[in-house]
Amino acid sequence: MYILKVFLIVFFLVALGIYLGILTRWILLWKKAKMNLRNGINGKGETLSLVIPFRNESFRLLRLLNQLIEESKNFPDLKIILVNDHSTDSTLEEINEVVKNHANIVLIPTEGPGKKMTVWSGMKLVSSPFVITLDADVILPQHWLESVISISENTNMDLVILPVFAKSDDSFFGNLQETEFSSLTAVTGASAMSGNALMCNGANLFFKRDFYYAHIDKLRLDISSGDDMFLLQAVKEKGQLKYAFSQSLIIEIETEKRWNNFFRQRVRWAGKTVFLRDSYILFFGALLLILQCGWFFFLLFDPAQFLLFFLLKTLWDAALIWNMNLRFSRSTSVNRVVLLALLYPFYVFIITLASVFYKPSWKNRIIKY
Repeated sequence: MYILKVFLIVFFLVALGIYLGILTRWILLWKKAKMNLRNGINGKGETLSLVIPFRNESFRLLRLLNQLIEESKNFPDLKIILVNDHSTDSTLEEINEVVKNHANIVLIPTEGPGKKMTVWSGMKLVSSPFVITLDADVILPQHWLESVISISENTNMDLVILPVFAKSDDSFFGNLQETEFSSLTAVTGASAMSGNALMCNGANLFFKRDFYYAHIDKLRLDISSGDDMFLLQAVKEKGQLKYAFSQSLIIEIETEKRWNNFFRQRVRWAGKTVFLRDSYILFFGALLLILQCGWFFFLLFDPAQFLLFFLLKTLWDAALIWNMNLRFSRSTSVNRVVLLALLYPFYVFIITLASVFYKPSWKNRIIKY
């Protein structure tokens, strides 16, 4: 038993050392990161199309459309493609009049259920060289459209990962979600800048149309979700990508107001990872699971080592989030980071187990893995 305990102590501390080494590099990358500068725009939006899949997004989609219409006045050739995934609320009634009055906005039904098939349905109408997918509930900053059109005129990348933040409603639960999402954004940006991206977010994703079609067999259309991660995996294998960020490229999503909706969302995210084959994504996911096991091991069997383990990991996590937020001129709450660090191991195990044994629903529909 003593030999096993010593082995596990060394094993978990080595895992922590590897993790801290990775985060140290990411922290330095955020310290040196430079914002994407918006270049002058020569065209009228013909280089870019927006594909917006939606299901039951009453009010939110109309809010997004109003923002896009206002910003697209100088870009008459920009096409906005709305794809309805069997909405049962008042969304269609709300947007129909808007669509009728704007020739560059197209509304079509999806050819199959699920976000991935809905995006695919919209992609069939895209003729521009570049595409951005947007979630229907996002909130855009000023000059977002100008910034992404500028990218479309000045890049040849197959994928450009853009920043996504959560917008809290100032509740305790909302603030925790905002902090957790900030950590995901920090990892997303830093891993992409390091040359080995771990994730991206389809809520604000820029990619080349031709690459999408050339690698459609890699996108697993048989699985409802994961349009972003399967595309990322394909680009890492066969293409080029970069991370671009600035104040005008940030989009925000609202935090979930109910625990059960948050739980189902995270189980959906975890469920699709079993289909990924990227070695670095799998390695980092395994490393995180090992660290959570180490957290519980030290808590139960070696409280003194637990304090060191917890403090080192939390300090590096906080430094990563703080340096990322600094680049976006956003504040960092140390109290929230510490609280999240205390809750995170329980959260990871619950979500991991649930993703194996539970099929979550999304807007009253069971997700197909």
